Order: sequence, then C-alpha cells, then structure tokens
Amino acid sequence: MNHHEAHKRLLAAQKLLLELSTTREKFNSICVLIQGINPAVDNALAECQRQLSTLDKLQDGDVIGLSAEHLPENTEEEKRRKKWLLLFIHSWKQLKSEVARVSQEIHADPQTSGNTSSGWWRVLKGAKGPLGLVTVLAVGVVLMQQTSVQVTIQNKGCATLYPSSSIPSIPGFSMPKDPIASGGSAVMTIPPFVISVDGTQSGALALTALNYSFTFQLPSDIEDVRLNDTSLLGKKSEVHLSEQEKHTLTLSCS
Repeated sequence: MNHHEAHKRLLAAQKLLLELSTTREKFNSICVLIQGINPAVDNALAECQRQLSTLDKLQDGDVIGLSAEHLPENTEEEKRRKKWLLLFIHSWKQLKSEVARVSQEIHADPQTSGNTSSGWWRVLKGAKGPLGLVTVLAVGVVLMQQTSVQVTIQNKGCATLYPSSSIPSIPGFSMPKDPIASGGSAVMTIPPFVISVDGTQSGALALTALNYSFTFQLPSDIEDVRLNDTSLLGKKSEVHLSEQEKHTLTLSCS
C-alpha cells in the first residue's frame, strides 16, 4: 500500500471514529480500512476489539452510544454495562488518537509532498511512550524494506571493486553480489538514511548512518568519488538518500 492510499484510508476511518455512536458493522469497516498500516494503530484496534467483544454480551441492540453520561446505574446489570462501555469508550478514544497521529505523520507537508518516504519516517521519529520501541522495531524493519532506494555503482577506470564483507545485515540493504570491473556497474539497495560523509582523509571515505560507521579505503589512483554528480572528496557533507528513489555513485580512477 502506498502512502497516498494509506492516508486516504486513515481519513475515511477518522470520519467514522468522529461519529457519536457506532455499530459492530462500522467497527468492522474501520478495521478493513486501516488494519496493517501501523503497529500502534493495530494495537489500538485489538484493544477496541477486546472491549467490544465483552460489550456485545451486555449490549441490547446494534447501536453503541459513545457516551455513558446519562446511563442508569440502578442495578448490577446496569453498573456492569456502564463499566464496560466506559472501557470501550476509552479504547475508542485511544484508537481515534492513534489514527489521527499516524494520519498527520504520513501526510507530508507541501515542501516534502513529493517525498514518498518522509511521512513514514516521521511516524518512527514521533513514536513515544511504552509502545515507542515496539513501533520503531516493527515499523522500521518493514519501512526500510518498502522504501529502500537504488544506488547504481559505476567503476570508471578503477581496479575491480569487490563488495565489502564487513557491512552488517540491515533490513532493506543489499550489496552487489559480483565484483565490479572497470567500465562496469552494479546496483545496490539501501534504506533512505541520512548519511554523514567525511571525505577529508587522504585515501579513505568515512560514512556514518544511524549507529553504524564505516571507513572505506580508496584506490591509490582515485581521482574522484561522486554521488549524483556531486563530489564527496575533500570535504564533509550530508547525504539525504530519501530525496530521490535512484542515485548514482561513480568512482573514477586515472
């Protein structure tokens, strides 16, 4: 599911969540619309489902009012019903809050509306509270796989380039399997990290992304290392891979 479709579904669910009453049929429609979009939303859906299952046993009629303010408490049965309705309303509000949060995060602002991954990454960045770590782990792995960008590595006049074996296994990351001979090219995929590049060291290029740091030794006859026609040597720079879906990394040797 792309981000535009996910946002449309969240907005449709929000309309149902803002109504003053609901039914089992409406709740099922909400589940169909938004289940699987975000782990925090799924958790809120599951809690609503649990409370609704209990409430179904005590509820007369299909319509569930989302207010317990005027419910009678004259009998034990009425007290039990009000108790479970209050629990359901609480879970309903939590679900409504999560849907609103994720919808807002996915909806990129006008300056980044063309960036298909920026909204999802803000979801991860904004995850807080006890479910924050779960959200980062569960969503992060999926999103890195879904939003990975392609980097075409070109070898212009350098000795054969061999894929590094020192890079740890990262979801959404794949190195070329075969060596890249002079004049050849190969494609790697990588999550849309922000990468800090240090090209000030002679004969080396240092990269840092998240908590990973790598230093690559460059060929002695290297003339330039360029990413999308911008040189990475002789300076420190920051690369935002999410700015486009495809990149070109060119190593040129004399």
